[in-house]
Amino acid sequence: MTVAYYGIHPHPARLWQDFMSHPPDRFGVDVETHSIDDITLMGVGLGTEEDGFYITTDDPNFGRVIDLLRDTNRAKIYHNAPFDLRVLRDYNIDVHNVDDTAMMARLYPEPSAVLEDVSFWVGQQTQSMKRLFEEHKVSKVIDLPFEVLAEKCCRDAMATASLYSYYAERINMDYYTWLRPMFGILNIISRQGIKLDQDRLQSLDIYYGKKIMQYRQICQSAGFSASSPQQVGYFLGSRGSFLPLTRKGTQLVTDDEHLKKLKDPMAHVVLEYRHASKMESTYIRPYIGKDRAYTTLRMEAATGRVNSTGAGKEQPDRNLQNIPKNAERASDDIHAVRSVFVPDHGMFTSMDKSQVELRILAELSGDTAMKDLFSRDEDIHQWVVDRTGLSRTLAKNLNYGIVYGGDVQTISNFLGMADLHQVQDLMDMYAQLFPQAWQWFEYQESTGVSTGCVYTMGGRPLRLPAEQGERHMKNCARNYPIQGSAFEDITTLMLDPSILQYLDITRLQVHDELILDGDIYIEGMVLNPEKSEKEGHQIFDIKGRLAWLSGFYAPLEVQKVERWG
Repeated sequence: MTVAYYGIHPHPARLWQDFMSHPPDRFGVDVETHSIDDITLMGVGLGTEEDGFYITTDDPNFGRVIDLLRDTNRAKIYHNAPFDLRVLRDYNIDVHNVDDTAMMARLYPEPSAVLEDVSFWVGQQTQSMKRLFEEHKVSKVIDLPFEVLAEKCCRDAMATASLYSYYAERINMDYYTWLRPMFGILNIISRQGIKLDQDRLQSLDIYYGKKIMQYRQICQSAGFSASSPQQVGYFLGSRGSFLPLTRKGTQLVTDDEHLKKLKDPMAHVVLEYRHASKMESTYIRPYIGKDRAYTTLRMEAATGRVNSTGAGKEQPDRNLQNIPKNAERASDDIHAVRSVFVPDHGMFTSMDKSQVELRILAELSGDTAMKDLFSRDEDIHQWVVDRTGLSRTLAKNLNYGIVYGGDVQTISNFLGMADLHQVQDLMDMYAQLFPQAWQWFEYQESTGVSTGCVYTMGGRPLRLPAEQGERHMKNCARNYPIQGSAFEDITTLMLDPSILQYLDITRLQVHDELILDGDIYIEGMVLNPEKSEKEGHQIFDIKGRLAWLSGFYAPLEVQKVERWG
């Protein structure tokens, strides 16, 4: 029998028929796969708070289960919906009437949203695969006894159903209901993919291959291997470069952060070798021979922001959000790696929020100077340049460095400046320019450390990582509310009917940027001739309704481009 039951009902076969004939309006769902890396579906669990069923893919009833998951009138509750929906992608199931108790746990907010950690609260303690592997002395899901796997899947589905009721009474359900459509929206964007230019990929592969060979030969001629951290450390140390020891004290630390601080030109040769190797292995080679690039978009970041992930070694999904925008120097005769992504319809329409994180800082802190310059459509980076004499690059890094780091050392690392006294002077200068923003930072650090939690503009609580130390906790107390509010802002835009109508051609969401496939008119966009002439393609400004969706002024820049980057 490949339909298994877990519960106390005396007639499970009859209960199964009743469940399939008259399914509840909302029920828990869990999937079992060969492994995290191999997401080949083995079976599906369906559960209420009292009963659970597990059905394997080879069972005659499996088609009925898929039909049930396609029913748009029934709410399907998953725990970690992006994973389950990715596993079930080829079955064309409903992705809109979906709930996610892992998201509900984050909104509570729990210290951990892992099912084994939160199922305790509903009296249905689930077990991790790791524990089952140890107990039954196996290393693969497929090797677990059928009855063990069936019970786990049933209990996971039942716990998921119970957790929905539990959290529905404890979280802000108005916020959750507003956020809920994003489960389906992000799933649809993920599965559509982006077209790849294989000719451009091949030219980039050749370019980086030559760079790797060039830097490798330089290092070999000097007597060490650029790919060996131990040899790099020994070589640089023998030339008088100071590098600290690792915690175990067995070799020198040679990570990029430390090598960048060295004046030895060979340290920079190693960095160039690593950069070229990273570009080739992570952003070039995986896409060669592929028609499209895919990802799995999730709302799992600690700040609530969308993150982009893979879906196992056997799947094409990869992180598309971390692809560098400007990986090479302007003098290099090579195209940006993002240029390998091309539209199906001849043109990308890219929308980007203008300096949205700093605008959110102005709103949260109420800083009058900052709010005033944004209301006049001034460039905050240039405004800082004019008052400090800094370069634009340094002024921009300072503006964002203050947001992401609180102490002198952190901001020094962010700015790439070794002189801590100079960095402190810049921080003091910033505090004078934006005193209310500075006071807000101090308040956030104090209350964040004392309460362990901060809040977005939408009222979402964000738990701070106390286990990583007080300094990191203070930094997070500064930037979590800003990043979380930025997520709420872009979500509000994506849910607006004028943008949502283009869901079937939305190719990617990257933080504050949306990429649509086609030459699309966006409500309120006005051509900016000066920017268009400077960049060599059409650029539009949106300063009307869409710029005010979140209750504060955040204009959009719309670009019409033939490639992404």
